[in-house]
Amino acid sequence: MTGVDTGDHPRPHVRHHTPRPRPGSERGLTPDPSRRAFAPGEVDYDDTAPVELPPAAQTERHAPVARATAAERDAADAVARAARDVAEARKAQGRAEAEAEARAATAAREVERRRALQAQHDDVRAQLRDARADPVAEFVTCRCGSGVLACLS
Repeated sequence: MTGVDTGDHPRPHVRHHTPRPRPGSERGLTPDPSRRAFAPGEVDYDDTAPVELPPAAQTERHAPVARATAAERDAADAVARAARDVAEARKAQGRAEAEAEARAATAAREVERRRALQAQHDDVRAQLRDARADPVAEFVTCRCGSGVLACLS
């Protein structure tokens, strides 16, 4: 830490900042006349100020940085887009699987319903066969509601 310890300060741990000399004076150079003049006792702490370049030179100097920044931004956008696409694909796959399961369950129910109806029709046909053999029976109706009605008298 730069500074001077006076020793008689009420808080001796506090060190006073020693002002830096003006840029160029320690190297024996003359200050740049284009820079503003400083008031007596004023110290220039900004000796790292960027050099003003003409707009074309500044653009030329910053173009690689701008291109790299744009490339990084584009890459980040591409990664985010890919993540969204993957999430949408997973959602769509989940929906498709759910629809396929629902269709399979519906098809299984339909097959079971048709088997039950076929069994009922087979029962009615058997009853009709038996009724033809027995002339006492009067009517046989299918329980499935298909409207099969046979008069046997």
